[in-house]
Amino acid sequence: MGVPTAWRRVSARDDAADKRFFRLYLLVFIINLLIGSEGMSAKQEALAEKAGFLD
Repeated sequence: MGVPTAWRRVSARDDAADKRFFRLYLLVFIINLLIGSEGMSAKQEALAEKAGFLD
């Protein structure tokens, strides 16, 4: 039983989109590490305080 061609095409497209998203996420994560907490926006700080990370 073969996988339908259309399904393979959609799957390949989804894989490519996942790779692009992962690269973008990784880039943002590394930039955040480099900037550190000094670069956090006020909104992020408020969320972190609400979550109890910044005591």
